[in-house]
This record gives sequence, C-alpha cells and structure tokens, in this order.
Amino acid sequence: DGRCKAFAGAADGTGWSEGTGLVLVERLADAHRLGHRVLAVLRGSAVNQDGASNGLTAPNGPAQQRVIRQALRNARLSGADIDAVEAHGTGTTLGDPIEAQALIATYGKDRSEDRPLWIGSAKSNIGHTQAAAGIVGVIKMIEAMRRGVLPKTLHIDEPTPHVDWSAGAVRLLTEARPWPETGQPRRVGISAFGASGTNAHVILEQPAAADANEAEHEAVPPTALVPWTVSGKTPEALRAQAARLAEFVRGAAGQTAEVTDIGHSLGTSRAAFDERAVVLASDRTQFLAGLDALAAGEPAARLTLGSAAAAGPLAYLFTGQGSQRVGMGRELHDTYPVFAAAFDEIADAVDERLAGHVPHRLHDVVFGVAADAAEQLDRTVYAQPALFAIEVALFRLYESWGLRPDFVTGHSLGELTAAHVAGVLTVTDAATLVAARARLMQSMPTTGAMIAVQATEEEVAAALIGHEDAVGIAAVNGPTAVVISGEADAALAIAAGFAEQGRKTKRLRVSHAFHSPLMSGMLAEFGRIAATLAYHPPRIPVVSNLTGRIADHDRLGHAEHWVAHVRNAVRFGPAIEQLAAEGVTTYLELGPDGTLTALAQDILAETEQAVFAAALRRDRDGIETVLAALATAHTHGAAVDWAAFYRPFAARRVDLPTYAFRHRRFWIDQAPGDAGDASGLGLGAADHPLLGATLRVATDGVERAGAVREGEAVLLTGRLSTRTHPWLADHVVMGTVPVPGTAFVEAAIRAGDEVGLDTVDELVIEAPLILRAGDAVHVQVVVGVGEADGRRPIAVYARPDDADPDAAWTRHASGSLTASTNGDADESPVGSAAGHRVEGAVGSADPGAAEAQWPPPGATVLDVTDAYTALAEAGIDYGPAFRGLRAAWRLGDDILAEAALPAEQHADAARFGIHPALLDAALHIAAYRALEHNRDGESRLPFAWSGVRLHAGAATALRIRITMTGPGDLTLHASDQSGAPVVTIASLATRSVGAEQLDASRALPHDALFEVAWTSVARPVTDVAPWAVLDIAPEGIGELVDGSGDAVVVVSVCATLLDVVEAAHHETARVLTALQGDSPRIAVVTRNATAVVATDVPDPAGAAVTGLVRSAQSEQPGRIVLIDLDADPTSLALLPAAYATAVAADEPQIAVRAGELYVPRLRRPS
Repeated sequence: DGRCKAFAGAADGTGWSEGTGLVLVERLADAHRLGHRVLAVLRGSAVNQDGASNGLTAPNGPAQQRVIRQALRNARLSGADIDAVEAHGTGTTLGDPIEAQALIATYGKDRSEDRPLWIGSAKSNIGHTQAAAGIVGVIKMIEAMRRGVLPKTLHIDEPTPHVDWSAGAVRLLTEARPWPETGQPRRVGISAFGASGTNAHVILEQPAAADANEAEHEAVPPTALVPWTVSGKTPEALRAQAARLAEFVRGAAGQTAEVTDIGHSLGTSRAAFDERAVVLASDRTQFLAGLDALAAGEPAARLTLGSAAAAGPLAYLFTGQGSQRVGMGRELHDTYPVFAAAFDEIADAVDERLAGHVPHRLHDVVFGVAADAAEQLDRTVYAQPALFAIEVALFRLYESWGLRPDFVTGHSLGELTAAHVAGVLTVTDAATLVAARARLMQSMPTTGAMIAVQATEEEVAAALIGHEDAVGIAAVNGPTAVVISGEADAALAIAAGFAEQGRKTKRLRVSHAFHSPLMSGMLAEFGRIAATLAYHPPRIPVVSNLTGRIADHDRLGHAEHWVAHVRNAVRFGPAIEQLAAEGVTTYLELGPDGTLTALAQDILAETEQAVFAAALRRDRDGIETVLAALATAHTHGAAVDWAAFYRPFAARRVDLPTYAFRHRRFWIDQAPGDAGDASGLGLGAADHPLLGATLRVATDGVERAGAVREGEAVLLTGRLSTRTHPWLADHVVMGTVPVPGTAFVEAAIRAGDEVGLDTVDELVIEAPLILRAGDAVHVQVVVGVGEADGRRPIAVYARPDDADPDAAWTRHASGSLTASTNGDADESPVGSAAGHRVEGAVGSADPGAAEAQWPPPGATVLDVTDAYTALAEAGIDYGPAFRGLRAAWRLGDDILAEAALPAEQHADAARFGIHPALLDAALHIAAYRALEHNRDGESRLPFAWSGVRLHAGAATALRIRITMTGPGDLTLHASDQSGAPVVTIASLATRSVGAEQLDASRALPHDALFEVAWTSVARPVTDVAPWAVLDIAPEGIGELVDGSGDAVVVVSVCATLLDVVEAAHHETARVLTALQGDSPRIAVVTRNATAVVATDVPDPAGAAVTGLVRSAQSEQPGRIVLIDLDADPTSLALLPAAYATAVAADEPQIAVRAGELYVPRLRRPS
C-alpha cells in the first residue's frame, strides 16, 4: 500500500519516495564567533561496513551494534545519556527486527524502565527517501529537540512480534510524547544504513541556551534608533524585497520580533547585493513607513538608497577650525561607550598638556558645563583640541562598526587628526602636537584678517606680489575659491581690488590670521616640540594639505612638515582632486558640521558618482546623522560590521523572509499558430493564430489577375491544443472540448484571403473536432482548384499530433469559397491575398448592419443575467473567454445583442479576422432564446454556414442583429461600436447535438493499443560457438551441444506431468534454481510456450516458465536467452543458431517454428 510500517507487526516492506535535505555544519567555536544560531550540536558519529553478509541488502545486527557503540565513545557518552533514536526503520520484516535488537543491545540494557529509549522512523511519514533518508532523520530530530516533542511513528498496529521487547527498556513512539527539560541537554541518536552494508550513526545534542541564541535580552539598547538594511540585485528586486519585509513585519512573526533582532538579522544573515537601502527608525510604524516608501519607489525621511555596483574607495575628511560648537557630539558621548572612551582619552591628554594655560577642562567646554563654554570654545586653544577629540572619537566609533576608510585627509588641523588615525602619531604624541599648536597659535597677534576671495590661485598670487611679508594664501579650497590671510589692512586692500572686478569676497570670523606671515612667531617653538615626537609610517594613505598629494613617511615623519603646515597654504582643493583621481567615490566628513562636504561637492560638481555625507550636522540629532552617514557609506559599497553594531543590543538572530527573486523567463515564446520561419521549408507564413504555414501546390494553370492560378490548390496547416490556445479550453459542450464552428469559419476566411475570395459561400461542420487535455491536433485547410463559376472547394482536416505518418486524416468541415457579387467587391476590407488584415478597415455598409441609434427605438430589453447559467445546465458550459454576451434586446422579430471579448483576449484579436470566441459569443443570445423551445435535452450548435463575409478585422466588441429564419436557422449582421459592419452571415443552420454524438467523437489515442507480433528473422547467425550443458531433455538437445564449450548453460523445459498445475510449479521451480546459480550465460528452452503462429496451442507450464524468465531478464539483462521450439525436427536442429542469433542481435526472446526464426515486436492492431 506504499506505507512504511516501521517496527510494526503489519510491516510488509518499504515504500520508496524521493527527497533532498541540507544542513549547514560548522565548528561550534566558529558559530559562536560569527554569531550564527546553533540548532544542534553534533556530539559524535561513526561509520562502518558490515563486510561479507548473507546478502547484499540483508542487514547485519552486530555491525549495527558496533557502529552505535563507536559513536557513543566518540561522543564521550553512554547509552543511558540518549533519550531517543531516529531509527533506519524501513518497514521490512527482515531489517526492522535486526535493527530493533541492535538498539536494545546498545541502548536498552543500562536504563530504568521509567526512562526508556524512544525509537521512531520518519519513513512512516514520507517513505524511504533513499540517499536522503539519513539527513531526513537529522532534520526531523533537530526540529523535535527545538520543539520539545518526540513525533509519533505512523502505521504501527502492534510492535513487531519478531523482537523481544522485554529484553531492554526500548519503546516505540506510537504516540507523540513530550520531550521535557531535565537539566541535561536533550540527546538523540540517528541511524542510517546503506543497501551495501554501510552503517552510520550520529548523536545530536541540544545546544546550550546561549548557543541556541535563545538568551533573553540583557543589555540595555544604546539607542532606540537603529538601521535596517535591505538589498537586491536590481532596483526592482530591492523594492520587492522591501515589500516582502514589510509583509513580514505586519505578520505575526514580525509583530513579536524585536526591531533590533530584525536589524541584526538583516545585517548579519543576508547578503549585501549591489542595490542597497537603509531605513532608520525606532519602532515598527516608522520602519513600515520607510519600507512602504522603498517598495513604492518613493522618497521618505530616514530612508537612504545607493548602489555599490560602481562604488569606489571611501575617504574621510576631517574638519578644521571654525566649525566648532558647544554640545557637539554630546548625544554620541552619552550613548556610545566607544565614542566616550576615545573622546575622554584625548581630552584628558590635552588637559594635562594645557594645564596652567586654560581655565577649564576640555570636556566642560565642549559639552557646555563651563558657564562661559561658548566664549572659550571660540578660542583657538580650546577649538583645535576640541575638534581633534571629536574627530578621533567619531573615527573610533565608525571603526568599532567595521567602517574603515581607504584614504584620509583634513583641512588644516584636520590633517593632524588624519595623521593620528592613520597611525603616524600615537594618542599621546598627537595630543602633544595638537595642544602645542593650539596654545602657540592662541598666543599670536590677533590683528590679522582672513578673507575668502572668488579668484584662482594664480590671480591671487599675482595680487600678492610686493605684500608677501604681510599677506599670504591661507587656503586653496577650489579652482576659484582662495583664502588670503595676514595683516588686516593689507589683506582688506587686496580683497577690495578683487571686489572692484565684481568678484565675491567675504571676511571670515576668526581670531587669528592662520597660515599667514603672522604665524611666524610660533614656528621655532612649535618645531622644537614637533622634533621630540615619534613618527610612524601611515597605515592609511594620507593626502596632505601642503601638497595636495599622498604624503609618505618621508614627509609626514619630519617636524619640518608640521611647521610648514602651520605657515603655508591649505591645499584642500587639490587634495580632493587627488582623491577623485584615486577613484574615491564616497566622502565622509568627520567633524561638527558639513563644512568640508559642501566644499568637496563644489570641487567635484562635474563628477556624477561622488557621494558625500557628514557625520554630524548643526541643529540635527547627532545619533541620526551619524547613522545616516553610516547608511550612506554602506549603500555605496563600504563594508560595515553589522554584528559589531548590534552587539551592544544583545540582538539575536530571527528568521526573515528569503530573497525576493525576480523571476525571468528565457523561453522564446511562439505565438499560437506561428510556425516560425517556414520559408526554409518551402512554405509561406500564414500569419494567423490557428494556421502556421501555407503551401501552394504546383500544377499547370492559367494566371488569374491579382490572384493565384486557377489550377493551383492551396494548403494551410496549423496545430491546435488547449496548451497553445488556452482559450479553446473554455468551449465546453457536454463535458468535451470541441473546436468551435466559428474557428472553422475563421480558418476558411483566412484561406479565402490566400486565394483572393472574400466570402465563405458554404461551410458544413461534418464531425466535431474534440480536443483532449494535453494533446494536440494537426489541422489542414485544403482549398481546391477553381470551378467554372469561380468557386473553390474547401475542406478542413485534422488528426492527432502524434499520429503515425500513414494515419488517415478526418474531414471535419467542407464547403466552398467565392467572391462577393456586390459593388464593393474590389474594395475588400478583409485584406490582401497574403492575409494581412487592416485593423478597423471598413467596407460598404450592409443593409441593417449599421444603426443610427443603439439600441434602436422600440427595442425592449431582454434579461441575459442567467444566460450562461442556463446554457451550462443545458450542457454548454462556456468559460471566461467565451462569455462575451453583455446585453440583448428584442425589436420585432429580430434579436439585438452586444458581445465583447474579455480584455485578456484583446492582444490576440488583432491577429484574427474575427476572434472565434467573439463570433461564437455573437450567437449566444440565439442559443439562450432557443432553450425555451428545446424540450429534447439536446443543445444546438452551429452546423451549416452560408454567405459569411468579413468586412473589418481585429474587432473586440460587436453590435449584433439576428433574424430567425426558421427553427434553429438565422441570419446575422454585426457591426462595431460606430455602426460600421464587421461580419455578415447570410444563413446559419444549427442542429441538436447530444452527449452520445460528442462521446463518439472522442477518438481514442491512435497508439493506445498494441499487440505482440512475431516477425521472421531475415539473417540468422550460422557461425555457432560451443555450448556447455547443465540440464538435457530427452529430445536430443545433447546431440547439438559440445560439452567442451564454456559459454552457455542450457535449461530445458519439458512438462511430463499429467497435472498442468503440478507441471507449472515443478518446471518454474527447476528453472528458478538454475537462474539463481552463478552461470554467466543461460539458455532456457521451452516447447510451444508461446503462440507464435496461428496454429500454436501454448503449453501452460512453458508459459509460466516464460513469465518467470522474462521477469528475471529485466533484473539481469543480457544474461538469459529464452528460446521457444515447436515439435518440428528442423526447429530443434536450429537451436544453436537460434541462440547465436539472439545473442548477436541482443534479443532476449526468440522462437523457432518449422525451421524459421521469429522475434517478438509490438505493433498497432490493424
């Protein structure tokens, strides 16, 4: 019954299934280090081989015991430490008892009855998954441990009686049982045995709570604002992933998960693809707003987007003096211990070096503790150390999150920060240099001025000629952004000269004229202090202010560099240009504001890929700006250690939605009826959904103007199925799917296009063409040669797609084509002879086709609400494609109606003259009205069409006027929404069709029935090798074989017992014994066991042997040959040749009749 009844009394064999399983195995220490959730711990395992046994598939109990004991030793556990075993348990009467006894011997002896070993098998649930059976057991028991439940094993009516269950404390899991916590981890053994004798046993252990990442959140979150990272390989995939994540958050699992857990899992358990986004928020509502905006492709607050596809290196920009402000970094100092520790270390070192020179601690000035903090912070002696401390703290904070720059640079003082974080100066040496610089600059004259001038460096240098001792270039911040600095009067005069030229100038609010001749008084002392420090090679490339180029240790490691740095110009513009030349695309400013960000953006205004962010902004929350800058760096390709970021939150891994794959289909879709490029086959393209190709049969004839030759027949071919033309499946009549008559009409119209005839003069449906699900039919439309009156005969044929090439075609419709006789014949709206229709083309208006007003005055509404329900009850069950009737009216004896194609069919409508579903729907009102007159239980279907003419192609909606001309007969005029004619039918006759008629048309598959036919062998083998003989019948076989041969063992079947049943049992047992031997080649010889010729009367015993041998041949192909002889002496003489012929031709079975050789073949019955 296909069920595995593992360890059950009713066990009757295994049931096969298929499966795959996958688990990730990782060293426990690595899992802890990487923060991976541990589902189970592999305590021990063992594998062995049972060697020679009593059969390939027979299990070996002692070998199973050995592998279990070895696994326990490797796990350093005893059998009593194991709670349960997931057994191999295949449900076989041989294997299960052996396995159960092995489990009792290893696990059941040293345990109490109140704590038995529980055993079960997943094969009772899903069958034997063969190669995946072992991993299935692993996955099952991992989930059992996690849930604390031992699952029930199914189909156990009673424990197998072939096991002494009292021999040990082992019990079957006939019911699901709780697996409680006992203070010790849950442990389980899992067995898997290979068919060839390989045995494997593993022991799994429940991980500790910390391993399982189930510990409660103990740490206090440092901030409520956290980032969620989302990524995709394309922008569309990114939006889809956001939508999937939003759906998860709204669901039950998302509602219970902490936002920090979700953020941690997004950052640590999901790959970061090129298209990235970060949503910053503090609660689900905010996160959902950001995710919804991302999914919709709309901007939102705290939503950062970027692409890492073309991202380059990351550079840090450290701000110089002038951007300081009281309270800068306060939120970060209060929130992030890493930031606070770095800031405090710098502040303490500076306080020590400035003792006696300043009234307050640096901490109190920066964070506004001192009453005069704002005034003091604007003093150089505080401003520069404060900026240095803030910038280093920002660097250390980002560093703790794994963000590391590829380049660093700074503006003035910022270069000292850059040198320190690059490793050039230690904390103490950097503090010494910064404190000395600030103190000495503070002591310089305050009579100078610094003025920003809109001019090039060359222009300013020319203006300074003659004033070099008083004024100098302090900074080059861009191609036309230069700052001059020096004695106030001289500097103002130079700036005024530029103002007169219409250049912008602005005096800066500074206490000193930095980077000017007025700094000369501090240089000697500063150089002396700088010379006492130790300098180291930079670990991060530093772009220097002095040169605007990357500075090596030879420059940064000398006091002269830092002295010149005080006096000379800050070449910030060239430094940014150098970073751009190095490929930098992401610029992150570390300082109190976005001063350098604005300058760099101006410098690189022509660079599209450059991205800028500032870690802090004036009047903005510091935590938000720091995280927003981190988000900018991440979304543009920078590496972030999200595990480190979330470590203070004690965040744990949670299950999240998997990747929203953007499925793309690469199949080349072929439109229904499209035969591709048929020209290579000598065919023309039909360009029609029902017909794929055309062929004009070459004959002698006379050219007719504008058309083909009168004597030239035309063939159009196509292929129909409900797979390629799914709308056909919606045409259901009496439970069958007949091709609608309107499809035959449409095919005839297309055939008329091919021969230049625009009217289907007559078309009679002779036999329904039934489509079976999954099958296809080939269709041929044949247009014969022209007749004297210009008509051409037409017929529609079909046969199954997989029919034999010689199979007959069935004619389903026949009739004739003609040309219209009214005056507009030369203006055929249908199209050219090639069948290319002009959408919306209109011929002359047929009488009654167009209505001045729709519906016409006097028309009364007909209720069609239940039309399709009534038709379905009558056996015509139209699907959506055919349910086109929209409204109906009565006007005198006429019926008016509206019909329309469903929107899904509009695309195909352009390729039809008139879509068969639309033309069929135009007739539904008549079919519905006819039901009230039909009392015979049969439905009426279109039968004979006359005078069908298409006036315009590609219609998707019709206005219809039907005139009933008799019982089941009608005429039809259909127009489009503007009243222009689309199709006219001069006459349509319908007829009743019963279920038995359609059933009769359900042709069986042509190849569903086969018979065995014996075919004569044309070329028997005459060169016969020697035989050896095992068993010789008295008919003289021994005289035909040579005992010296070694190729073949002959088993002769000769039923001598009078009782047929006894003879069958005796002979099959005797042959089976021979087959079970180790002979490499066997010939089994029967007499009249098979009906080969008409006069044969099969021997029942021989027939039984034949069935046995044919089964054995399927297991051991090529080893056994079955030879059936008749009583003719010449046949016996041909026995060696028959065997040789069978071997040479790889024929498992051969017969000899009257001296001729025969082999069996399948053929279709005639």
